[in-house]
Amino acid sequence: MSVKKVRIEKSAIEKLHAVTAPLGLAYLAAMVKDLDVKVQIFDANLFQASLEEIGEEIKKAKPDLVGIGVTSASGKAGGQIADLSKELAPNALTLVGGPHIIATGTEMMEIFAGVDILIPGDAEESFRELVETLLAKKPLAKSRGIIFRDKKGKFVKTEPIPLKHLDDLPMPEWDLLPPLDKYNFQPATYRRHPHSFVVASRGCPYRCVFCHISRFRHQVRVRSPEKIVEEIKILYEKYGIREFRFGDEIFTLNHKWCTEICDRIIKAGLDISWTCDTRPDRMSAELAKKLAEAGCWAISIGVESGSQKILDRIKKDITLQQVVDTVKYAHDAGMIVRAFFMLGFPFETRNDIEQTIDFAKRSGIDFSQFSYVIPFPGTEIYDICQEKGIYGKYGWMEYDASVYTTPTCLPDGITKEEMQVYFKRAYREFYFRPKLWIKVLLSIRSMTDIERYWKGFWGLIHA
Repeated sequence: MSVKKVRIEKSAIEKLHAVTAPLGLAYLAAMVKDLDVKVQIFDANLFQASLEEIGEEIKKAKPDLVGIGVTSASGKAGGQIADLSKELAPNALTLVGGPHIIATGTEMMEIFAGVDILIPGDAEESFRELVETLLAKKPLAKSRGIIFRDKKGKFVKTEPIPLKHLDDLPMPEWDLLPPLDKYNFQPATYRRHPHSFVVASRGCPYRCVFCHISRFRHQVRVRSPEKIVEEIKILYEKYGIREFRFGDEIFTLNHKWCTEICDRIIKAGLDISWTCDTRPDRMSAELAKKLAEAGCWAISIGVESGSQKILDRIKKDITLQQVVDTVKYAHDAGMIVRAFFMLGFPFETRNDIEQTIDFAKRSGIDFSQFSYVIPFPGTEIYDICQEKGIYGKYGWMEYDASVYTTPTCLPDGITKEEMQVYFKRAYREFYFRPKLWIKVLLSIRSMTDIERYWKGFWGLIHA
């Protein structure tokens, strides 16, 4: 295949997006730490590596197994890396995992001949068993929880491995990642350097039509508060991390469990700050005070729309009043609120979009992130787009990083150009308000605050 050193120039808004450590790969490395194998992690996302540069890393490593983690936005790129790996290291097996595989099954194998093995779902146990199988030189059919291509080109799915308690997983192999201070959150989501993710739970019990988790990761599993705080201590003491972001879908889903985590953080007496994601219906005044007491300075909520009609249609199962209440609980506790909104649902009208922009401004929310509706595979929105003829069977093959800042799903009667105008208008009307900037200026407490607010301002004026 032809390999070119090509990078896509990011838009101003894209440059504000977070680049976070690939915890999934660090967990996989930890799973085989005691085996007779050498593991290397190359974070192509962090370094914005071209195919040519990735190929050089493959040639240097001389691997027996190449693992590639993909999302739907990076699925095509992941397949190209697998093909490149097969060209440069023909005797090495190529393994692809990540949320995209959960939603698309064997599609990566159908398109890319270089893909040998897929792991759908949580990969830790399956990855370890696969490595043990390879070390013992047993047939791949003996390894559970994988999909592989046999010698006749047939796809074979082995029996799944039952999910285990998250406490059974080892701590991630942080030392195999680039220095953690190389990673960054979005400007409005951190206050201190260096900062890092911690994952306390996996799964979501809700049914939002734009998210594949509601179909494929409905069961919620949690780590014990003791284990979570133990990891925070390791990152604090060994790596100097002073700010954390809980990477859970809904950190406050279980109030009793969440409160115990906060109590343990308080008891540990660590000089840390942190943030988390929640839902408007999973917050209370009492819990907000407890979060703040434990060092939480900001919460993020998925609002998605300022139209109650659209909220009901996307099965969000929240009300706009619950959003207003959550903002009040957070503010009364001394925290700020960051909210996510989506523009361009296929059944949305211009009036619905106007309501979203208006609600974001009048709700009291401190920071808003607007994004286009992205029809990810495995979601009801993706199915609707396929029914409307917007995408064929492998519609995700049209995606790349620009999918986050380019309209891909349009409401009836609204053009791509109109959606782009709405997108820019939403950002500018929300952020270019004197009242908001007075509030921002009064909140500045450090040079880090000045730096991150400048980044955000620069992205807005160049959007």
